[in-house]
Amino acid sequence: MMLLLIFGSVFSGDSQSFDLFIQDQDDSELSKAFINSLNQTKLFNLKLIPKNLDAKEYSKEKRSFFTSIRILIIPKGFQDNLLNSIFSNRINITVSTLKELANRFQRFIPEEQKENINRGIESFSKVNLGEEGELSLIFIFDPSDLNKDALRGSILSIANSFYQRALGIEESVSLKSEEIVIRRLSAVDYYLPGILGAFIMTNGVIGVTQVVSEYRRIGFIKRLAVTPLTKFEWILGNLVTQTLLSLVLAGFMILVGLLVFRIVALPDALTLIILMVGAFCFSGLGLIFGGIIKDVEAATALGNAIAFPMMFLSGSFFPIEIMPDIMQYISKFMPLTYLQLALRSSLILKDSSTALSNLYIVVILALIFLIVGTITVRWRER
Repeated sequence: MMLLLIFGSVFSGDSQSFDLFIQDQDDSELSKAFINSLNQTKLFNLKLIPKNLDAKEYSKEKRSFFTSIRILIIPKGFQDNLLNSIFSNRINITVSTLKELANRFQRFIPEEQKENINRGIESFSKVNLGEEGELSLIFIFDPSDLNKDALRGSILSIANSFYQRALGIEESVSLKSEEIVIRRLSAVDYYLPGILGAFIMTNGVIGVTQVVSEYRRIGFIKRLAVTPLTKFEWILGNLVTQTLLSLVLAGFMILVGLLVFRIVALPDALTLIILMVGAFCFSGLGLIFGGIIKDVEAATALGNAIAFPMMFLSGSFFPIEIMPDIMQYISKFMPLTYLQLALRSSLILKDSSTALSNLYIVVILALIFLIVGTITVRWRER
């Protein structure tokens, strides 16, 4: 539940803006127009700083442990260099267009017009706009800033778009977006399957491992052996108990998400079955670890060593597609990966066929863990 509250509070916003300090050393009409273009994107929270300050020293003074300082410097001469570049490119475009026209359609152009075109090309080629300065911006950032590369790319994209508009180039390609999911889901809805799957996994792997190891250490299982209860009945009862407990706690987590974050992705019957099978599967895995290791501390360490890498490599919080190839390959052998896919297909996509295909894998793994766990847990300790 704590993970749901943390992720929901952090990522429930519809948009995110980043602080960006601007030092306009040129203080011209075009530099102000460029700053306005940055502001219109709503990506940046712009803050102007005086042009006579040393930007690097200013960033050192303002830097803190919790915030990243990013400064964009618009150098002096920005407007003059931009205009020179625009006129120079327009001339180059005109010359190249005339040359292409003369070469491609020379059979249809009268000789007199060909001479006029050649004279025009020669005249444009002789145009000298003077020495052209470097058209560049300066981006100062903290090396520890995790968003620096993405923001640098965004600034560069906005600058190139601004230049093209100044050059008179209109956008010729448009991108139309269509959603495949009709329901309006928030960021919390998308995180819910991952958090539920991670919770069920840790509750089964760590919780059951500790319980079984502790029972073995205090000799509780050995005393059960003299009762009419069989080992399989005791194991099955434990797994069913842990499964029901996981379902109750998962239901409480969903209730908190509904009341606090107004989630839309509410579970249906298929989702409840997936949660139940997943809880049974990972309780069986915890049973195996508890049966192998008698020391509670060692069993807990093993459970943590298995659970936490699985949590982050199975797509619970981060998409598998962004991971390196070797990690994507490893994720295919993790049970939690298939539970996540089943939960996401059922809760978010409402794709029952994909959910069922992944559920079958979890069912097979649950049966395997039950059989192996029954073998590893000793009914009579030697």
